[in-house]
Amino acid sequence: RLRQAEASTILVTKHTSQPPCSKIVFDTVSISSMSFWQDGRKLWMQEGSGTAKVLAENLRYLVFSYGETDNDNIMSVSVTFEKDIYSGRSKALQMAVEKVRIMND
Repeated sequence: RLRQAEASTILVTKHTSQPPCSKIVFDTVSISSMSFWQDGRKLWMQEGSGTAKVLAENLRYLVFSYGETDNDNIMSVSVTFEKDIYSGRSKALQMAVEKVRIMND
């Protein structure tokens, strides 16, 4: 959905006491508002004023950022998951650092 965002409407912030840049809100051509954010160890999504949905659990780290400060048409999304394993240890896996081209504006 981020690809379909209108670049001028993108707002990167944080949700409550979560890490900086762990929430993104934007408008698309067809939906008035989209939101993705980290809350604890969960990744959430909300379309418009609809009900928020959990997309994933065991989330360790989520960051939305611009790779180039002079180009608001490319955004980087970094996602890391962490799962508790035996003996009180955990295993972290960086799933992706993906560059997304914003197609509108």
